[in-house]
Amino acid sequence: MPQALAGDEITRVTVTLTASGVTSATTVLTKGTDGWSSTMYQVPAGTQRTFTDAFLHAREPLKSP
Repeated sequence: MPQALAGDEITRVTVTLTASGVTSATTVLTKGTDGWSSTMYQVPAGTQRTFTDAFLHAREPLKSP
């Protein structure tokens, strides 16, 4: 059974934007005192945009839910 991660175990977080007809874009989030944050610029207008997060932690390689 999977175990929950503690916040300090996460070492990297990325978010990837995908959509039909749009080049995918990935941003790496920065860890601050209040959590993880980033800004993704120039997201084309449109519908059906998918944002996928992934994280790296001390126990296993990059994971996505």
